[in-house]
Amino acid sequence: MIGQLLSIPYINDILHQPEVMQDTLTALAGAELDAITRLGSQLRSGRWQRVILAGMGNSYYVMNPLLLGLLGQGIPA
Repeated sequence: MIGQLLSIPYINDILHQPEVMQDTLTALAGAELDAITRLGSQLRSGRWQRVILAGMGNSYYVMNPLLLGLLGQGIPA
């Protein structure tokens, strides 16, 4: 039964979320943080006319705080 569940991609993705989150946090704690800082500077400099956010389902809803944060900083999104 469990083997059958693991063969379902959706279930497999859910079960691997803690591992993927840890990998993401590890990457962000390293050199990737510099890239994010540079991206923030470029956004504030007006390099781009707007930021386009895309998502569906929960990915769509989780972007609302990001959208409000960007708009609050005067960055069109």
